[in-house]
Amino acid sequence: MCGIVAVTGYKKALPLLINGLKKLEYRGYDSAGIAIINPDTKEISCNRAEGKLKNLINEVNNIEIDGTVGIGHTRWATHGKPEVKNAHPHIDNSGRIAVVQNGIIENFQELKSKLENEGIVFNSDEEKARQLITVNYQLIASELSELGINVNCAPVIDLSEKRGHSVIGDRALSSNPETVGLLGKAVIDGLEKGGVSGIIKHIPGHGRAEVDSHKRLPKIDSCLEDLSSREFNPFIQLRFAAAAMTGHLLFPKLDLKHPVTFSGKIINEIIRNLIKFEGLLLSDDLSMNALSGSIDDRYIKALEAGCDIGLHCNGNITEMELIAKACPGIKDAAKSRIKVFLKKVADVSDNREIPDINELKASLREGLKGFFNVM
Repeated sequence: MCGIVAVTGYKKALPLLINGLKKLEYRGYDSAGIAIINPDTKEISCNRAEGKLKNLINEVNNIEIDGTVGIGHTRWATHGKPEVKNAHPHIDNSGRIAVVQNGIIENFQELKSKLENEGIVFNSDEEKARQLITVNYQLIASELSELGINVNCAPVIDLSEKRGHSVIGDRALSSNPETVGLLGKAVIDGLEKGGVSGIIKHIPGHGRAEVDSHKRLPKIDSCLEDLSSREFNPFIQLRFAAAAMTGHLLFPKLDLKHPVTFSGKIINEIIRNLIKFEGLLLSDDLSMNALSGSIDDRYIKALEAGCDIGLHCNGNITEMELIAKACPGIKDAAKSRIKVFLKKVADVSDNREIPDINELKASLREGLKGFFNVM
C-alpha cells in the first residue's frame, strides 16, 4: 500500500516529512520520496530513492533544505517497476509542481490523449526518447569516426531554465534534472556505439545564466541548496563520464571572486567532492569574453585552480604561442587522469559498432513520427 504525508507551517519540513514516512512504513512500500518548496525561489527540491526509507534518508543527509512546505510518499508498485524514476513525488517540466498519487487512474489513457492533443509532452515517453537519442548520436558518431574524430564535446547537460540565455536554449535536453541525466546518458551511449567518446558540459551547470558566456561573465546568484537539487543533479548522475568541461560562470555564494574555471574552491569542493566527478576536467575556451586577463594568465589560472587541460579555440597563433611559453607543465594527478581518458578513448574507438547507416536513419525517422509530424 502507498502512504502520503504533507507538511505546512513554520518548522523545517524535512525532518517532519521523514518522521511521518517512518510512521507509514508498516503499510509496506518499495520506494519513497519527498518534495519541499524553497521559500525564496519557490522552486521544488525533490529527492527519491528505491527501496527502504533509509536509502532516502542517506540521499538527503548532506543536503540543507530549509523549506517549511512539503509532501512525502511511500509507494508500493502495482504498475511500473520499483525504481527511482517511478517513485513519487513527480515533478512537472517547469519544476514548480509536485504531485503524489495512490491507486490506479482508470482513464489515464483518455486524459493523456487529450493532453497530447493540446501539445503536452509526457516524461513517460522518456524511454522512447532515450532510444531515439541513442540512435541519433550513433549516426553522428559514425560520421565523426569516418573523419578520424574520436571525441565530441557533448552532451550538454545544462538545464533548460525560463530565464536562461538562449546560448544554451534548445541544446538543453529538458528542464527536469532527472530527465536530463537519463537523456544525457543516452547521448554518451550513442556516441560510444559509434566509436566516439563524449564530454559532459558545462559543469557544474550553465542553465540559469542570463548572459552568453562567450560575451560576458554570467552571475548565478543561487544558493548551494538550490543548485544541488537542480543544476548539479545531472552532473551527479553522469559523474562517471570520462571527461567534463567547465562553464565560465560566477557563483557568488560559492566563490565571491572567481569564475568556476579559475576557482580552486568550486573545482575541489563542488566538482570533485560534492558532485564526485573523478574524470578529466577541461576548461571551456579560454579566449571567451567571460574571462579577463591576458590569455597566458588565464591558462595558468585554469590549471592552478584544478583544470587538467586548458582549451584555446580561436586559432589566433600569437595567443597560442603565448600559452605554449606559459605552460607550467602537467601535474601528476592530471597526468594520471589524461592517461585514463586516452585509454578510454582508444577502447571506445576500438569497440565501435559498424551499423547499417540506412537502417539507423530509417529507424530514427520512423521513431520521430511519434513525437513530431514527420512525413
